[in-house]
Amino acid sequence: MSAKAWDGKPNAREEKKTQAKEQRICCKEGWEELKIKYLGGLHVLLTFKKYSDANEFVENKLKWSNMFSDLVVWKGQDYRQERIVWLKINGVSAHLWESHIFDNIASSMGKVIAPSHASFENGALITDMVGIIVGSDWNIQEEIILKWREKSYNIRCKEDDDDWCPGWCSKTKHGCGNIKWVGQDSLG
Repeated sequence: MSAKAWDGKPNAREEKKTQAKEQRICCKEGWEELKIKYLGGLHVLLTFKKYSDANEFVENKLKWSNMFSDLVVWKGQDYRQERIVWLKINGVSAHLWESHIFDNIASSMGKVIAPSHASFENGALITDMVGIIVGSDWNIQEEIILKWREKSYNIRCKEDDDDWCPGWCSKTKHGCGNIKWVGQDSLG
């Protein structure tokens, strides 16, 4: 039976590092037996061959704090199921085309982790996308009313059809699939 450490505190820092870099750092620090599994949202499961290795890794915060916001040894405790989705937002009038407007719309449906880059300087003022974390398995497809001054605008919010998964995890037609492992000889 393998020992496991679980990243239980959502924070956008986790995706900043790729699995290859994490694995490279872990191998240099003597953690060659480490496997990383994506659990959804901003959660990953680190699997070690020995329970003592998992405890030692979790206790040595200096070695992992640049890759993870928090680690706990997983003993079967429950965690919140989450998904990362790209939300397409249409119907925002050109005079309201600002990133904070899109972020406010998206925040009504989930936690914003990849803010809008909307600017009136954009070439097309039709659709913008915002990355959010949601706790539901239901696809988002909603129409909301945006009120500004004395006017109301119908805004359409639709989840992008592609399931999001980290760059280090291959995608299949059913979502995230196998992890793309980097050969240890190329980790040097």
